Amino acid sequence: MKKIACVLYFLLITLVLLSGCALNDSVCSEDVSDAVSDETSFVSMEETSVPQPFPEEKPIPIPDDPQAVLLMKAFYTKDGSGFIREDYPNKTEYYITTPYAPERTFALWGMEFTVGHCYTRLYPYTDIKVQWYMTASDSKTAANVGFDEERDRLVYLAYFNTAPDVDYLERELDMDELSAHCKAFVEEQTKMTGWVEFENMREEPNSEGEKAAFQYGLYKNGICVSWADIKSVDKCGNIRQFNFIPVGDGLNVNVPDWPEEVYFEAIEKKLNTIFADCEQVAEVKDIRIDNPCLNYIRAKDSRAITHTVYYTLVYTDGTEDSFQTLVAVLYDE
Repeated sequence: MKKIACVLYFLLITLVLLSGCALNDSVCSEDVSDAVSDETSFVSMEETSVPQPFPEEKPIPIPDDPQAVLLMKAFYTKDGSGFIREDYPNKTEYYITTPYAPERTFALWGMEFTVGHCYTRLYPYTDIKVQWYMTASDSKTAANVGFDEERDRLVYLAYFNTAPDVDYLERELDMDELSAHCKAFVEEQTKMTGWVEFENMREEPNSEGEKAAFQYGLYKNGICVSWADIKSVDKCGNIRQFNFIPVGDGLNVNVPDWPEEVYFEAIEKKLNTIFADCEQVAEVKDIRIDNPCLNYIRAKDSRAITHTVYYTLVYTDGTEDSFQTLVAVLYDE
């Protein structure tokens, strides 16, 4: 059930991070074609940094009145016409077009990429600032590239063309072998171990043997604190596109070790409050929370733990309907 519930949250984050990747189609398109991989070394990058651990990780105290915020619409009619709006919609994104960062050069999969800065972007549900780059249109290694500005880490790449002087992987792999191959790349690229695959999010290769996809999470105190997404890989393991923007600090982030009751009571209070003024709703019952995930609410400048929330509404006429949404409980480190 935890893996199933993760679909809703992961799709939300993916949409937030990747919607409108480009200022326009000519700047940073997400289309990909052939890709490459190196059997002996996944990555050779002097620019990749390893997250430094906190000097001291103090327990996070439970607040007297934990604050819960709604991150998705909370519906009270099956036809979708009745809903409570989210407190912080996921549509707001922030662009910083100047000053432009200097050109960057890095090596990956046996190729050298030289990229120029397009723009820098802040995302509403992370504390990550991403510098977006692109190669020149006539480059032999055309790609869209994202670097985590604070951590100076390559976090996104979509590779477009085929380099004639690179050895591609040619042995066809089954899905489990592909997953192990991609997981090894995630570990090498992020310098982190312990990734768990969301197997229900697997996508098989298409009829041309391309565009398989895998997603992985990293857990601490039972909370998913990082996500890594192999967005496109062919049946031989040649990775075409990946998104590591939500990796952040991985296990080095300080997250609460609170009993589930703390989250449940805050979320229960939130649901009862938002539906209190709905005349047709008599009761909120059967509340269930699942899939705790690390989040960051930029509008509140606060980290948060988000849960997928399932609830049933009893109407004044005695009928019932069940729904789900996302609710985050804020915390201070």
